[in-house]
Amino acid sequence: MERRAFFKLVGLSAAACATPTLLSGCTPSTVVEEETDSDVSSQETFGVADQPEVSFNSTTDVLIIGTGVTGLSCALPLLQAGYQVTLCEKQDKLGGDSYESDGIMYVAGSKTQEKAGIKATASQLWDKRKAQLERENYSELDFARKLFEASGEWADVLADDCASVFADPKTYSDDGVNEGILLPKNGIGDMVSVLGPLRDTLTSLGAVFQTGYTCCALISNNKGEICGARFVSADQGDIKDIRAAYVVMATGGFVSSQALVNAYAPDWVRVGCYTVASDGQGQLLCEGVGGQLSGMDNAIVLTSDVPAVAAWGLFGPTLDVSPLGERIAPEDTMTASARACVVAYDGFWWTIFTNALSEGSQSRSVAQVVSSYKTRTYGPYDDLSALASGCNIPSEQLEKTFEAYEKMVDDKKDSLGRTSQWVSLEAPYYAFKQIPVRCVTHGGVVTDDTGQVQNAAGQAIVGLYCCGSAAAKGGQGLASNGAFGMLTGRALVDKLNERKSQVEASSSGN
Repeated sequence: MERRAFFKLVGLSAAACATPTLLSGCTPSTVVEEETDSDVSSQETFGVADQPEVSFNSTTDVLIIGTGVTGLSCALPLLQAGYQVTLCEKQDKLGGDSYESDGIMYVAGSKTQEKAGIKATASQLWDKRKAQLERENYSELDFARKLFEASGEWADVLADDCASVFADPKTYSDDGVNEGILLPKNGIGDMVSVLGPLRDTLTSLGAVFQTGYTCCALISNNKGEICGARFVSADQGDIKDIRAAYVVMATGGFVSSQALVNAYAPDWVRVGCYTVASDGQGQLLCEGVGGQLSGMDNAIVLTSDVPAVAAWGLFGPTLDVSPLGERIAPEDTMTASARACVVAYDGFWWTIFTNALSEGSQSRSVAQVVSSYKTRTYGPYDDLSALASGCNIPSEQLEKTFEAYEKMVDDKKDSLGRTSQWVSLEAPYYAFKQIPVRCVTHGGVVTDDTGQVQNAAGQAIVGLYCCGSAAAKGGQGLASNGAFGMLTGRALVDKLNERKSQVEASSSGN
């Protein structure tokens, strides 16, 4: 009987597997155990209509699908332990949506922060972080705390083992503000300083990267265990079947899938989307093999279509107002103004700022945005009347809004919930026109704390793991997703060590 008869495609996305061209390949030596005729109860072959039978092109210990911060962080402990790892990315470049993010990492207790004199621990800062997550309707708060507490170690691993570079927190943390945040070397939007060294370290350790291939099906053996995945190339239409002891879904959220957003969060289906890559394929593939989905109807997280601008209010004084000049949300959050804009049926909102921001810690970000979006940047204006005229805002209302803002600064108290950046706005004034978009989701595949996928009965689906924004317990941001990937990678090291010991014991017994 041919080897491929032992395996079948499951969790199939038929549309993505339309072209039945197979490639030949090799089979490196790993701890993956081979099937034998005694393992098979019948001579029946398995297949899917119009699909070629399974024929593995390559074999690896762990197959990670997705190369964002979660997938890359998952690979590191596995490679450091000497195991083979293949990472597959559907886009033509590594990094997924993580490279396109604003780069704000919620981290506490890292060595970088300690060197800057920030002594606050994750436990001490958890209540503040918890409040942020509750505002965005995250439900898995116990596990979110575990990830937040692991975030400092994750940052240390990247800095110590990979030479990832973070900005000096002294430049943006003062009087307890932003003490639970790490930024990349060059501030907002510079994730290459963090993920680039991580990618290079994985390469030096022998990671195999495959770009331009979309996962369209999982592969199971005759025992029903997940033992690989099928990929299809978008440009050439060829198919690759990769065998693995364990498969990890690190594919991100579902925010760019109109069908899934319509099914789980229909209130936001008509809002534009920042990314086109978070299509929920990982969630659907896991569901197709019996994995459960949870929490996907909690909320869609919104931001500006220029995410860096939505983050400015964390690091300097800004004022967010509607087209009519009314203040709409606390500016020291990255999502509240976008949501308020959509709820009010406004097509855009204004972020007003001054030289206090452009000459502060995020001067690089401001300069880049202003240079790239000249037609959406208004100013400088020498007074409020000119600002109102230039932005077509009712002057009387803008005056009232500024008066209320100044009182808020004096009182250090805000009815909308702002907790920081109590600084007056002084001319010259600038305004940036922001447009709300969907940016990330939370909710997804149900897993245990190690990332192993669970079925409806709470039983583990053997061979299949999921972490980061694709998982119901993940999606709390870059650092938490990185920590989730790291923890899953470590759990798989333990699994592979146990599996290796069993193989060695069986060999010595013979």
